[in-house]
Amino acid sequence: MPTFNYELANSAHEMFDSGLHDITASDLARYHFQRKSLGGEITKGIKKRMPAIKRILEKEHGLLVCGVNDHFYELSNDPVTLTEALKCTPGRGPSQTMAGIHVVNGGGHDFLYEASIETGISKGAGKLNHDFARITEAAEGGQLTKQNRTELIENARRQTLPQNATHTVEQLITKKMVIGWKKKKK
Repeated sequence: MPTFNYELANSAHEMFDSGLHDITASDLARYHFQRKSLGGEITKGIKKRMPAIKRILEKEHGLLVCGVNDHFYELSNDPVTLTEALKCTPGRGPSQTMAGIHVVNGGGHDFLYEASIETGISKGAGKLNHDFARITEAAEGGQLTKQNRTELIENARRQTLPQNATHTVEQLITKKMVIGWKKKKK
């Protein structure tokens, strides 16, 4: 039996299939609970579930999606630069929480999707830098041996590379490979 999050993700998928590219928590609430009166707590509850719904849309439905914050919905047009898009990314811009979900529509450059990846990479790099500093400090203080330090750094290197990576970073950067869009599963 599917959980409520899966039911909401299925409703979101139907909304995206109908041609929408961005949905808010309130859009999803109205669609999911059609012809019913909704209290504000329903929309607030769905807004809290948006990160889980986004993950389900990615993993179960094969959609390229990203979260957007309230700032995105205050704009009159989609962002046309990465700098503008970063302000619309949860955890980055003026509004920190996810207010909605954006689906990549295929043709052309999608700055929102790029900004969401940039944010994830930036957060991950920040955590790595913090822990590398901790490793260095512990090694200098004699709490880590050279072997322990090497194992920790090697572990971090292995975990930061994509599983089953078949392309080098250089190939990705120089675009010697073609990255295809995921097709929507029917």
